[in-house]
Amino acid sequence: MTFSGFQLLRTIPSITEIKSLHLPMTASTKTDQSPVSAPLSGQSATRMRPTSKDDGAALWALARDSGALDLNSPYAYLMMAHWFSHTCMVAEQIGADGSSKTVGFVLGFCPPEQPDTLFVWQVAVDASQRGQGLAARMISQIIDRAGLSHIEATVTPSNAPSNALFRGLAQRYGAAFTTSEVFPATTFPGLPQGVDASHEGEVLYRIGPIPMTDASTSP
Repeated sequence: MTFSGFQLLRTIPSITEIKSLHLPMTASTKTDQSPVSAPLSGQSATRMRPTSKDDGAALWALARDSGALDLNSPYAYLMMAHWFSHTCMVAEQIGADGSSKTVGFVLGFCPPEQPDTLFVWQVAVDASQRGQGLAARMISQIIDRAGLSHIEATVTPSNAPSNALFRGLAQRYGAAFTTSEVFPATTFPGLPQGVDASHEGEVLYRIGPIPMTDASTSP
């Protein structure tokens, strides 16, 4: 699914404030950024790393320019990038001259009552990185770094890219997954009858338990 040059994987409805979210207290078991593969002459490489507050504006712009993601306030992206960096990831395209461009992100958190679970809030991947499994790699890196055992996300039934992403992650890990409707269409504000005809219900994916890897268990 491509919108204005971006491949977008929509996960949950827009929110303007997230309160009392819990982050795992275990120390990271991996380095804070992935190695940059050496680009071929004249080409670029992609690097993944945890977000920081300096990424907030670029994440907001990526969501805004997509034309498909539910766009939140700039503060929401700054907040997620700064205070939830342990469960958020940004992908950068590194040019041969050393310049960098934000080409993707995963924003997530651990629900207060599920500290072993990554809830994926929003995912975006630039069209230049499409078809390379970047979204799945970013999510997997978060899981490995934080030592989490489950993944959750909500997806609309018509969102084929997101459905494929989370089913593919379950297959990649050899983990079971379940789906259940968590936000019916009637829960979204809209028409006087309480139904927003432009918004489908959201289906909750739950993947896990995810087998621990050597990378996530090594000191």
